[in-house]
Amino acid sequence: MNKNYKKIIFIGKSLGTIIQNKLSEGLKKYEQIHVYLTPVDKTFEDMASQPCLVITGTEDGKINSLNMSTLENSKNVDLVKIDGGNHRLECSDTLKSIDMLNAAMGALRKFMIEHLKDYI
Repeated sequence: MNKNYKKIIFIGKSLGTIIQNKLSEGLKKYEQIHVYLTPVDKTFEDMASQPCLVITGTEDGKINSLNMSTLENSKNVDLVKIDGGNHRLECSDTLKSIDMLNAAMGALRKFMIEHLKDYI
């Protein structure tokens, strides 16, 4: 890893959120931020303690209520719940699905600007 890097951004989707946690463990000497898009329950076994953005749908069956409650009460987590969104952050209404993705990307943009303001 390049020694000039000061901060690492991890972005994972679904099963990729498990992998990002494993990669994160080997890079603890770097400042990190994490974005978890529709994480699965196994993600929470090794979830990062650094600042995190979690985006999930309220109809996502891949995350249980206990893990959702933990997220809602975590100080380092910005949680965005997309109303009616499933695990793919969509629903049966195409236009509403586009709005859901727009909301998710808006939250991602805001989070990145907030955590990278010293670098941009």
